[in-house]
Amino acid sequence: MAADIYKMFRQFIGDTTGDYDGDYFLPDLESLAFLDLGIDKASEVLNNIVVEDITITASDITAGYKDLSYDIVTILDTELGLDYENIYWQTDGGKRILFLDTDSITAGTYEFRYKARYNKFNGVVKENEDLNHPVNANLGIVFWALAEYQVTKGIINADNSANLVVSKSEEGMSVSYGSGTSLKLSSPTKLKLRAMEIFNMVSNKGNISFSVSV
Repeated sequence: MAADIYKMFRQFIGDTTGDYDGDYFLPDLESLAFLDLGIDKASEVLNNIVVEDITITASDITAGYKDLSYDIVTILDTELGLDYENIYWQTDGGKRILFLDTDSITAGTYEFRYKARYNKFNGVVKENEDLNHPVNANLGIVFWALAEYQVTKGIINADNSANLVVSKSEEGMSVSYGSGTSLKLSSPTKLKLRAMEIFNMVSNKGNISFSVSV
C-alpha cells in the first residue's frame, strides 16, 4: 500500500488520476518529486543524527571512496579529521565520502557523527515502512510539498488568489484538481510556515542516534 504522505498529497490537490493502467502500476512521479522536497526539508530541520563506525580498507582507498549508511546532510564530527574535509576528503551530496588525497588517508576504523537525510521516494511509490522520518512530521512534509507544488504550478497568483487547473487531458491520461476550498489553499509562504511549526512540534525532534559498523 502506498505511503500515507503520498495519498495525503494527492488528496489535497484533488488528483483523481488512477494509479493503474491494466496490470501496470503508474506512479505519480510529479507528486513524488514534490514530496521528496518536503522530506529534504524535514531532514534539514529535524535532528536525524547517526553515529557509526566505518572501516576504511586499503581497497577503499584505492577505489577513492567509502559509503556511509545514509545520505549525508552534514558531517558533524569524525575521527577521520573534520578539519581535513575538502582537503583530503569531501562528501558528494549523497552517502559517499570521496578521498581527494589518497596518500593522506590511512586504513582503519573511524567514527562518523553526521546529520542524515530521511529516506525519499526517488521516483518509486513506497510504503510507510520504507520511509524513516517521524510519523508526526507527515503533515509538515505534505504542507511543504504543497507549497512547492503551488509555486511550480503557478496556481497562486501574486495577490494570493487561486489560479487552478480544473482538469486536463494529455496522451489519453486525465487529471482533475479540486477547488480552492477542497485544496485548503493559502499562500506558499503560509504553508511553509505551518510546515515549520509542525516540524518544531515533532515530539522526537531530538537526536536519533545509533551506532553501526560498516
